[in-house]
Amino acid sequence: MPIGGHRGRNINAGNQQAGPSKAWEKALPCESVQHAYTNARAHDINTNQGGGLRAQTEAELGGGPDAAAWYDQITRTLQSRDLTINLQASGWFLAPNLYDSYAQMYERAVNKATGEMILTDTAVNKATDRAFVDDNVTFPQNWKGPKPPSTPFAKPRIPIKFLPQHPTRAGGTGGLDPRFKPSNERIMGRMRTGDLAEVEPGKFKSSNKLFNPKTKQVFAALNYGKRPHGSNTYYGMSHFVLKKEYKANAIYFPRDTFYGVGSHHQASYQTLGAIYLHANDVMRQAIWDACVNNMVFPDTDDGELLLEAHIFEKMRFTAMEELFLYTGDLGPAEKNTVIKNAEDFCAKWGIVFWTV
Repeated sequence: MPIGGHRGRNINAGNQQAGPSKAWEKALPCESVQHAYTNARAHDINTNQGGGLRAQTEAELGGGPDAAAWYDQITRTLQSRDLTINLQASGWFLAPNLYDSYAQMYERAVNKATGEMILTDTAVNKATDRAFVDDNVTFPQNWKGPKPPSTPFAKPRIPIKFLPQHPTRAGGTGGLDPRFKPSNERIMGRMRTGDLAEVEPGKFKSSNKLFNPKTKQVFAALNYGKRPHGSNTYYGMSHFVLKKEYKANAIYFPRDTFYGVGSHHQASYQTLGAIYLHANDVMRQAIWDACVNNMVFPDTDDGELLLEAHIFEKMRFTAMEELFLYTGDLGPAEKNTVIKNAEDFCAKWGIVFWTV
């Protein structure tokens, strides 16, 4: 998925303007739902699964004291790597970027006139496929998560996802029950897209009237290989580096989550070493080379090597620490315009600006 982004997501960030009130707007505050979800998942992964994940990963590393040391080294190294979002410079900065926050796909799909979310099929993937994959990697089966679609779908590479604000309270000792009472306050009741109903050819709305599009994840990725142009150039040669506090509260996955990844592949910041356990052989070798052999990798657009991160927070651009802007594919006039607009954007939001 993206560097911090994937699947049919528009590479242009933007705010969603408020529309007519919907049922989900009158329910629990969006951030409360996101925090409750992150707390519940972090508690389960860290407290209930953490010991087993470590033991299984050490076994895959060969067992014994060396394996324990390698697990710790992999965990520490992954925790130290930049959390990034790749982007296309012209899509973001050919015109002045006047937005104040990053809106993910579901937010951008809200109709300003009606307040309804309408997801649209794209040339590379169907809206029903995108919604299912995002629900499938978010909700564990023991939460009675989503059922697979009746017909298999292809796994294309897709375009970009982005970011949130304020660290969540992940990793606490008092994990929250994902099934709140009363039932209308359940985490999944607010966050799960659920079945999509086609309102016209190629356009769909959620059948879950309490679904809040703002609760869905923003997509980022760990640049574990210190690649010069961010985690994955499929989404663009420029990239943001997020502030470090966002790493501690993200949920991590091996590979682009369109590539046969499920909720059972989730890792927390505390258990990042278990990404090695969940990864295929190609990604295991890349993690080993980056974390143990301290290798620096060239750019890649391969989704099989992506270490994807999902962030459940509203993300203002104050979440960005640095912007590395690539303009090598632009003509002189476009290049000057993009650089000027990017400089103004970074000055406004306190982002350190670099050209690469």
